[in-house]
Amino acid sequence: MIINSLRRQKLSLYRISNGSFLLVFFLLLFIFSDKKSQADDLNAEIKSLEDFSTVYHIIKSRYIQVKNSEDLMFSAMEGMVRGLDPYSDILTQKDLEKLELHSVGQYIGVGVTIQKSGDLFVITQVFKDSPAAAAGIVVGDIIIKIGETILKGKTDEEIRRLLVGDIDTKVSVEIQRGTQEDAVLVKNLKRSLVKANSVECFNQDEKTKVITVFQFLKHSSREIDECMKEDNRSTIILDLRNNPGGLLISAVEAAELFLGIGEVVQIRNRENEVIEKYISRKPLPEDAPRLIVLTNRYSASAAEILAGAIRDRQAGVLIGEQTFGKGVVQTIYKVSNDIYIKITTAHYYTPSAKSFDKVGIQPDIEVSDTEGFTRYNSKDLIFMKALDYAKSKQ
Repeated sequence: MIINSLRRQKLSLYRISNGSFLLVFFLLLFIFSDKKSQADDLNAEIKSLEDFSTVYHIIKSRYIQVKNSEDLMFSAMEGMVRGLDPYSDILTQKDLEKLELHSVGQYIGVGVTIQKSGDLFVITQVFKDSPAAAAGIVVGDIIIKIGETILKGKTDEEIRRLLVGDIDTKVSVEIQRGTQEDAVLVKNLKRSLVKANSVECFNQDEKTKVITVFQFLKHSSREIDECMKEDNRSTIILDLRNNPGGLLISAVEAAELFLGIGEVVQIRNRENEVIEKYISRKPLPEDAPRLIVLTNRYSASAAEILAGAIRDRQAGVLIGEQTFGKGVVQTIYKVSNDIYIKITTAHYYTPSAKSFDKVGIQPDIEVSDTEGFTRYNSKDLIFMKALDYAKSKQ
């Protein structure tokens, strides 16, 4: 997933010998522990650190293979961070560079977007001219295995790392198509430079323009604005289906094109205090087109920020399914020259002060989506409902 907020804080580290390992942990404990912590909580932390130290030394001295201290500590940090939630992770400098490249819509991989639904990893986008598209992979396919790795229990970041790699390297993917578990297909893909789709638009008729936002990248709001300036349609259908999110600032800039002056989103910390607000300061023109927003179960994160603001501000009507429900902020902290941690630090709230994390955004008009078909035809039930609604308001 793309990072919504980036703050770097460098933590001082000390190179430690085995003999001083526990001592340093006690020092860190007293530096960072809350002074108001009760004595029993402090004792529990001390006991946990003692257990950690014991496990560390047993592995160092007894494990069948020799493990160096750096590898063991990285594995410990990795398990601690990834155990927090599905979105927290530990990153290297190379991982961070790949994330920053992805934010502008380019990366080396196979050309799919994946979202976790329960225990399943569902393909929600297949980019044009990508290895995945050439192999016949379609939206709705379920990835069950990448190479020799079975995906059950893996995190989003682990899946991303399995799919990306060096250009022209090969990776095999096993997918399940449809509801039959025995309908498994094996696709052999060659990684290439993928240019991710951001925005596409077309005129449905003389009164209606359709703008599809695949994900929020650095240039998305500019592309949306260009679509809107092409002509003067009276209705815009903004399609956010299968949009996994992206950059917070891109979603806020897009919101300014549709909302007018007012609040877009709040960010609250774990004490439920508002620590940031994003405000649209651009007034809407008097002849602003009618807005219809399409959502489904895979509209997430930044897409939910935009959809929630439009709904709360009554700037348009939402048609489709309840959205995914990813309303959390990840922040990146620098630990050392080659180690960063990405952890969840806050929640997003809509302008009416409602959290949508694990809940999603409820549409005004509910219509079930259908996966695996070509969009914008008679089988696209959400789109057909949007066209009927637009005609009824003309």
